[in-house]
Amino acid sequence: MRRKRFPTNDEIMGIVEEVTKGKRHKPYELFRKVIRKLNKLGYYDNHVSVKRVWRIYRKINEKDVQKV
Repeated sequence: MRRKRFPTNDEIMGIVEEVTKGKRHKPYELFRKVIRKLNKLGYYDNHVSVKRVWRIYRKINEKDVQKV
């Protein structure tokens, strides 16, 4: 049996960008969508928390604000 990979922050960032697509989300809703996507892609999601996903989401939004 093969072990599932742990997702890196960059991989989670890509999934968050894909899931949000410019929409606003509440922390737990976003977390559930990201976890579902990670499971579909075959990642081990036990070390992914709401706080980690939300921190990455805020980082993405800060980059978007700085571009404008």
